[in-house]
Amino acid sequence: MARSTPISFRVCFRDFAAGLRPRRP
Repeated sequence: MARSTPISFRVCFRDFAAGLRPRRP
């Protein structure tokens, strides 16, 4: 991760959390 922007981090975290946790409606 070259950039440490709140948006990019949020998107990455969301994708990471979605991969680990089950999808919610």
